[in-house]
Amino acid sequence: MSKIISMKLTSNIIFLLLIEFFISFGSFAIEINRVPNTDTLDYNFFSPNNDTLNQFFIIESIKTDPSIRESNTFTVFNRWGDLVYKASPYINDWDGTCNQKNQLGGKELPEGVYFYRFEYKILDKTAFIDGKIILKR
Repeated sequence: MSKIISMKLTSNIIFLLLIEFFISFGSFAIEINRVPNTDTLDYNFFSPNNDTLNQFFIIESIKTDPSIRESNTFTVFNRWGDLVYKASPYINDWDGTCNQKNQLGGKELPEGVYFYRFEYKILDKTAFIDGKIILKR
């Protein structure tokens, strides 16, 4: 017969499940690690046009996981490969403007497709997600 002693959610990445077995072997603990889907981010579209909807590019795991929130880097490139936005840590505040010192610095970026890399630490390793963002004004 087994009994669950406790279940503790340390983040939305790692679950610790402690199980005690009342058999002749004594008791032991099992650690279960769950790694999130790293294929894509939740959304790839936003429209910073002052209508109060989709004003910022949001990465959900930043809101829910403190370890990702504290150690991440978000970079955005235009279709020519120019870096147009970079933040470390990213706090879900990109509004479609360029923050790099080039000809677009501080200006609203035009509508179009942009490419991103979101790097973060998970279980003491660096992981990343590459993808595209559609910016529509």
